[in-house]
Amino acid sequence: MSRGDVCNNVTGHCPHGCKPNWNGKKCDVCKDGFYDANCSTKCGQCEENEVCDKTYGYCLRGCKQNYQPPFCTECDLGFYGEECKQTCEYCNKTSPRCRQKDGYCFHGCENNLNLPKCTVNVTDMSKGNVEAKSNNEEGVASDLKFYVPIVSLAVFLAIAVGVVIYQRCHLPGTPPQTIPAESTNQQKQTTSTPTYVNLTLTEDNSEYMSLDAVE
Repeated sequence: MSRGDVCNNVTGHCPHGCKPNWNGKKCDVCKDGFYDANCSTKCGQCEENEVCDKTYGYCLRGCKQNYQPPFCTECDLGFYGEECKQTCEYCNKTSPRCRQKDGYCFHGCENNLNLPKCTVNVTDMSKGNVEAKSNNEEGVASDLKFYVPIVSLAVFLAIAVGVVIYQRCHLPGTPPQTIPAESTNQQKQTTSTPTYVNLTLTEDNSEYMSLDAVE
């Protein structure tokens, strides 16, 4: 029934319509999607757009994804934004709840990140953080200078040892040297050269004999 209008005193019907969010000929039925005694509170994000209880407002079949039951009007723990699709992933893990409209972390941030949303803008990084990052990079570079030559030498030695082992296992050995037959005959001829021994026999008549000593 519109403001200031009266219903029919016989039928109870409202001849000029109902107030906002009310339905029915007598304007006594709360419109779908609203609840409470004045039918002025909007239902939450009920599953599959189902209507909520028109007296208390809870969703009969549960909530859409990332909304808290039973009324489905607030984002579930760890979510915020339109349709509760954004996450409060860097809020303090002991109480990771953030403000639904903008993601503000109520109980601080993890890993010393910056409020309100626990994110870091590179242009806003403190000098200390920049220096810490620089020192870390210098330490890594120093370690590389120390270890690279050692690793290179170890690789070189491993390759050299592998080559030697391969050659010993797969290449043919050096054949034993043989002495030519001619050389052997020459040695025999050299050793068989006749030698002469002079024997002197002393008797009444002096005689000389020559004996050939042949091998």
